Amino acid sequence: MSDNPLPHPGGPLIPATPLERLWWPERVPISDLEREVAAARIAQAQAGGLIIGTEADRRRSRLPAARTREDLRIALKGLPGAVIPAGLLTACRVVTAVWLGVTLVNLAVWILVCSFSRSVINPWWAWPAVVGGGLAFAVWWVADSAHRQRFSGSREGRNSHA
Repeated sequence: MSDNPLPHPGGPLIPATPLERLWWPERVPISDLEREVAAARIAQAQAGGLIIGTEADRRRSRLPAARTREDLRIALKGLPGAVIPAGLLTACRVVTAVWLGVTLVNLAVWILVCSFSRSVINPWWAWPAVVGGGLAFAVWWVADSAHRQRFSGSREGRNSHA
């Protein structure tokens, strides 16, 4: 387990496991750089007339206390290109759950076939495990890349989705 705590709704902070970071990326702790990029996005929105001064101040006041990607999403909600759509995280979870379910069913059927035939046959269950795992990895990578691009701190990353 790592030392980076992840907040859980309605509960105390607990250490982040790799599985928690994968399944709940919105609970991943953020850096000061990400807070600075978020403040710059709010300033851009205010300068562009998308939000008024009091709204910008309210959003900026959330940033010092922001600890997770979800906190940033709340502070930037409604600003064009500032946050990853919640549907993308849902898609990640659905693809992963389907992949895991298909892999486990295939593995169980293979074990049953091997048991009844009393011989070890070709592990065909590995094909959907590897291909589906690759697809699930790709979907999660796209979602995390979208976050990294939005909060990279580079001028290009800040302006490309504004």
